[in-house]
Amino acid sequence: MKRITLLIMMVLSTTLFAFGQPEEAKVERSLLSVYFIPLKISYEQGLGKSNTLEIGGGITGVTWLENTGDFDEFRFAVVPFAETTFRNYYNLEKRQEKGKRTAMNSGNYWGIHARYHFEAFAGDTDGHEFKSFFIAPVWGFQRNYNSQFSLGMDFGLGAGFNGDGAYFSPLIRLKLGFVLFSHN
Repeated sequence: MKRITLLIMMVLSTTLFAFGQPEEAKVERSLLSVYFIPLKISYEQGLGKSNTLEIGGGITGVTWLENTGDFDEFRFAVVPFAETTFRNYYNLEKRQEKGKRTAMNSGNYWGIHARYHFEAFAGDTDGHEFKSFFIAPVWGFQRNYNSQFSLGMDFGLGAGFNGDGAYFSPLIRLKLGFVLFSHN
């Protein structure tokens, strides 16, 4: 009888120990989000424990100052874009150890961002070439809350290519939106 009791206690203790362990910190298998800043939809696919590939597209506003002779005027155009970002979330374990949220890929990352702007379809489009390709290494963060609200920022410095040649430009992006679907 003592042996059976001892065996039951051992099985129960290992079972409770296994279920009591925190879940391993890793990225979601898939995440579908819609943003209103910028106006876009994106799909983030998990690639292993800490990497993802985000693919998205939408429309953005482009503004510039144009000299019309006597004075400068602000111009505006609406430009569609497609983009992708490879991300490596580097602090998920530390966030989880501190009791911070890691669900829905809430964490800091570094990565590579690429974006293509198509021709503008509204606004001041006369005589301007909007087609361009831009690529930059980035550091960023993403926070997705229980309410499905999503907040993120990207920072980087990259190179762009358009009809006028190549250029260098900083990248600073604010992202506000909602997670529509996540699958772990």
